Amino acid sequence: MASFRCLLNLVTVYPLNRRRAVCGRFTLKTPLGKWLSELFGESLIDPVPEVEPRYNIAPTQPILIARRNSTTARIQLDLVRWGFVPLWAGEIRSGAPLINARAETLTEKPIFRAAIQRDRCVVIADGYYEWQSLNVKSKQPFWIHRSDESPFLMAALTATNRKIDPAHPLKSAAIVTCASNERLSSIHDRMPVILNSPEKIQRWLSCEQTVGELPDDDLSPVSDDYFQARPVSSWVGNPRHEDSRCIQSMPALWQRTSDNAEPVEPDT
Repeated sequence: MASFRCLLNLVTVYPLNRRRAVCGRFTLKTPLGKWLSELFGESLIDPVPEVEPRYNIAPTQPILIARRNSTTARIQLDLVRWGFVPLWAGEIRSGAPLINARAETLTEKPIFRAAIQRDRCVVIADGYYEWQSLNVKSKQPFWIHRSDESPFLMAALTATNRKIDPAHPLKSAAIVTCASNERLSSIHDRMPVILNSPEKIQRWLSCEQTVGELPDDDLSPVSDDYFQARPVSSWVGNPRHEDSRCIQSMPALWQRTSDNAEPVEPDT
C-alpha cells in the first residue's frame, strides 16, 4: 500500500469556499494497528499500514477507508482520493470536489446510485474540524473529537473510475453526512454519519440492505455525549499547515485576509 506522503505528491489541495462543506477537514494521528485489529479481527485482508500522523487532511488528499471485498467478504483497506468521482465520469470535474453526500438524499442522486448499492465504505478518523460563524466576516474553528481522542468510523461511499485513465484506476470517496446533534448544532447544522456500533458497521459495509431498509438510527446523528468540541486557532485554516498546532486549544484571536475566506493567524 502506498504511503500517504507519496500520494500527497500527486494531488492538489483546493481552497474551500466561503460556504464551507461539513467536515471539510479531519485528522488521523492515532496508530491504527491494534485498534483496527480489535475492531475487525481476522476479517482484515491487509496488514494495517503505518500511518503518518496527519492533523489537517483536506479535500483531494488521500484518505484511509475500509470496505468489504466483494469476492472474499473480508475487510480491505485502501487509500483513495477524498472527492467522489463516479464510475462513468470521463474527467474530474472542475471546481470544488464532491467530498460529502447527504444521507437524506442518497437515493435521489444518480451520481451515488451505484455506490450505495455495492460500494459503501467507512473513512477512518480521530477528529474533524468545523467552523462556527460568529458574524458575517468571522468564524471560529473547532476540533471535534472523542474524549480520549480515539478513532471512529464515518460512513462513506467509494467508487473506482477506470474511464479517465484505464491504466491507472482512480479510487475516490465521499463522507456521508446528517443533521447535527443538539450539542454540535451551534457550531454547524451538519455532521458526519458516525457508525458507532459493530451492528451499524456490519449493516453499512455488507450492502445487504438498501439505504431505505436500514434502521433510522444508522444514518442519524450520534448522541450529544459522543464528541467534544475544542476551539482551536485559525492555523488549521491553511491546508498546508499539517502539524499538531492545528488541534491545540486556542482563544479566538485571528483576523481575516482580503483574498481568502479562511481566517489566518496573526504574525508573531
